Amino acid sequence: MNPVLPSPDVLAESVDHYIRHRKPGEDALEGACDLIWPSLESLMVEWLSEADITRLFRSETSQDGAVSFTMAGLWRIVRSQGRTRTYRRDLKRRQWKADKTLDHWPTLKLLPCGTDKQLPFAWENLLEHAFNEVFQQTVAALTLPQPWRRDLQRELRIRWHRLNIAQVLMGLDRDVGHLVLHVHNRYPLEAENCESCIDDWGTIHGITVTDYAEYPGPDRGPEVCAQCAYNQRVLEEYERHTKNQLATYDRYLSHIRALDLGRGRPYYQQRHIATRNMKALGSALWRDVVDRASLSLTSRIVGPRARLLLTDLLRVQVQHAVVERIATERPQLLPMLSVIHPRHWHRDDLFSRRLWVRQRDEKTIVDRKTFCPSRRIGSLNEKRSFRFLSRSPASVVTMILNVWQDTFFGWHRNEADAVLQFIQAVTPTQDHRPYAKVLGATAGLKVVKEIKGNRFGRDRLTTALAIPVFGRLARAWVADRLETWRTRGYRELMRTHPQAEQALRNALDWSASTDHHLPDNNMDWKAIQRHSDAWHEALQQQHRDRAQYRGQALAWTSPLQEIRSDTYVAVALTYSQSLQQEAHEMGHCVDSYDIECYEGSYLVFSIKPLGPDADKNDRATLGVYYSRCGARFDQLEGPCHQSTPKPIQDFAQHVVQSLNDAILEEKAA
Repeated sequence: MNPVLPSPDVLAESVDHYIRHRKPGEDALEGACDLIWPSLESLMVEWLSEADITRLFRSETSQDGAVSFTMAGLWRIVRSQGRTRTYRRDLKRRQWKADKTLDHWPTLKLLPCGTDKQLPFAWENLLEHAFNEVFQQTVAALTLPQPWRRDLQRELRIRWHRLNIAQVLMGLDRDVGHLVLHVHNRYPLEAENCESCIDDWGTIHGITVTDYAEYPGPDRGPEVCAQCAYNQRVLEEYERHTKNQLATYDRYLSHIRALDLGRGRPYYQQRHIATRNMKALGSALWRDVVDRASLSLTSRIVGPRARLLLTDLLRVQVQHAVVERIATERPQLLPMLSVIHPRHWHRDDLFSRRLWVRQRDEKTIVDRKTFCPSRRIGSLNEKRSFRFLSRSPASVVTMILNVWQDTFFGWHRNEADAVLQFIQAVTPTQDHRPYAKVLGATAGLKVVKEIKGNRFGRDRLTTALAIPVFGRLARAWVADRLETWRTRGYRELMRTHPQAEQALRNALDWSASTDHHLPDNNMDWKAIQRHSDAWHEALQQQHRDRAQYRGQALAWTSPLQEIRSDTYVAVALTYSQSLQQEAHEMGHCVDSYDIECYEGSYLVFSIKPLGPDADKNDRATLGVYYSRCGARFDQLEGPCHQSTPKPIQDFAQHVVQSLNDAILEEKAA
């Protein structure tokens, strides 16, 4: 029997009273969410039973030829007389509301076409998005006390996303076995037996175990083997975590799961059926929804090599006349629509200089998140930067936008002018062919990626682009590519393009090895490539020379052989055999560092506890970067890569400091 739920006003008063009169030490938001959750779950049960979100799609054609296409009972597309309209289900008012921005729609990929193996994952993604949509509308519909409304909504969303919603609500966790085998938390033991025990058994019998079936067992047990003890602890922790997870599901989702949205089928039977249903959904979309002219425009916006989503197509299809006008008036800036919110596409001054160039230090509407959702895209400081961008071919604009938005290689708003002006500086001015502009953008963006990725701090892009070497390299590469185009033709230019891009990356690496002093003004691309090839060949020879040490018994020295404190001792490992013994006892790969130690760039210490009552497992292996300039901490690993306690971490820092003191004393002597 379900408990009687309070009315919305009574619930708001109860939550407000609880937060204001909470006991010391209590988490007010967590307790308030416990009060809210039964009402939230009850409302979700009501709306989920009405929406029928497990029915992927429904396509209906009226007598006048209008097509109504509904997905998961929450999103609807209507095509009538050449027009497309999109709607989103308002569960509270039980009606369809027009939705042009499609911010709350699922991400369904149209192009490129995937394989059948990807369809179950697309089905899971669609269901999860549908559950999240119902949850978001439910949270928005709750009557919550105004002073804490946003905080409570945020806490409810955090609790919701902690749960594996789609899989749980569709019946994956019917028993512990399914949960252990199939959720993202994998079973911790890859094999039935302990790998350390298998290796020791093979060593004793003088054989190499290639198949676990050869091992007769049993394992030595946690009292003898550290790996067995670690496996047992992980297994116990995992089973405890699994039981807690199941208890959480029963506590927060029991009434929703009682709806039996999976209709009694096992979850993986539903996944098998979903493959067929997702194929039918894709076929129906291409047949009833996709407009070929809008598809062509969308492809020009997102780029020929980017994936094309259903939402990308529908945004263009709903505003087809507006996008077609932009494609006619400013075709080169059509890719910019991918970073501009659709609610602004209708503006007549969408690509005016007044919007995209700041006057003094005043921001424009372009800098608002409601205009450009990307935090990196923004207005420019100088007119010439916007002039270059607006006069570049659409392919160059697409390339620049893709890198600009990249999480790692992208640049910030205050760096945009420097990047655009650098690309303009390395782009040929006399050659007006579109692909000549593409070559300039390719070279400029390769340099930007090199700076952002490897050689400089991420906040020094503007300073680094001012170094003359980068401009020389990029211009020399572009000139060589244009010469190849002139003498050997466009086909040969495209055939050798991947090798040419790799040669540019190699040249940037070579230039970095000279601290960016080379190339100078007298070097053309052939000379640059010759020096780059010679430097890379020397590096490869160095690696080949190092390979001869593999498998040999090496020895080296350490400034300090032993470092002690009251509770721990660190012993330097100065032989290949000692590294192998440490790796065998500790269950990690420290034996692979013997060549680095032999070359004098690395040191390894074995840290052990002192005293008769010390725990033998309370030990660690310390790795230190070492040179004549000083020592620097690298890593500290416990048995089988376990985390180390705080006292060992403090002692490891003491070992590094002692090494640095010894190096200073050696220099002074």
